Amino acid sequence: MLTTVQNETILTQPEAEQVRTETETTVVKEKLSMDSIEFGKKCRPYNIQYRDFFGYVPCREDYSCGQEEFFEALLKSIETKKDINMFLIKKTYDTSNLNKRYR
Repeated sequence: MLTTVQNETILTQPEAEQVRTETETTVVKEKLSMDSIEFGKKCRPYNIQYRDFFGYVPCREDYSCGQEEFFEALLKSIETKKDINMFLIKKTYDTSNLNKRYR
């Protein structure tokens, strides 16, 4: 229930907690997700090492994971000298319908 006092909105306890939780969740998501340029800069030195071992640079878009999971798998694959496919699952594409577009 909302109450207005002199143009100020006062929230009840459950509503205030919900707003605080939504705000905290938004802030955490903003901190965790970085744009592709920042992510590329973070991965660049490790991509070079990976390319030296395996002859190619893996693309995050080819795997069904987030940036942080991909980065951890990249580090682990360099450390253990095993292909990144050992740690991540590749996305599967249906080639029966060539008009379908994936993002």
